[in-house]
Amino acid sequence: MSTDRKTADYWQRRANIRSAPKADMLSRALLIAHERGLTEKQMQKFYVTRRKGATPRFDYHLFAKMQNIDPDWLWDGDLRAYPRAPAAIVTHCRLATDSGDAA
Repeated sequence: MSTDRKTADYWQRRANIRSAPKADMLSRALLIAHERGLTEKQMQKFYVTRRKGATPRFDYHLFAKMQNIDPDWLWDGDLRAYPRAPAAIVTHCRLATDSGDAA
């Protein structure tokens, strides 16, 4: 820590940080969409209508599943589950085979 004295402004900022509202699910979903470069058209597939004439709702469970992120982070804001990098792409490597004669 620095040797500077902590002023009243410092303590006020700390109090403001603790009393600030936590981000909601939509904010976290939009954060992922922005980081991964999803367009509005791509986001439209996550809006579902459960019954005729109802307002479309955002399906957070489907979004978490399709984007390979932990639903706990999306719902609760658990920072340990926050995806630090884009979803990994799994590639399979071929093993080199011995082309020599087996004796």
